[in-house]
Amino acid sequence: MVKTYLCLLEYIRRKVMKRFQERKEACNRWTSELPPNVKAKLVKASEESRMLTMLKARNGEYELLGETRAYLTKAWCLWPEITITTVLPPPLKTQPDMPKVIRRRKPDERPSQTR
Repeated sequence: MVKTYLCLLEYIRRKVMKRFQERKEACNRWTSELPPNVKAKLVKASEESRMLTMLKARNGEYELLGETRAYLTKAWCLWPEITITTVLPPPLKTQPDMPKVIRRRKPDERPSQTR
């Protein structure tokens, strides 16, 4: 019975090691540091972004024209202006902890010695 379990575990180990080796060899064939599927998505997104043309619509508004849609963008400022000079972090609070356990001594026990 033990031998069958060991054989099963050894079979699984060999299978996993073989899969690791195949993936390593496939990764060594890559021409760049990015995986091929990620690289294909990146190329597709960059090609789609080249097809957009930007037109100034009004004061602070722009229009991005694509092949099928037009996108209206307001001011390019994403963060509003604030008058506060610094942003302070929240105050530090100590988290609740486990209470200290005070051991009850037996009546015949002597008290602990203090240092």
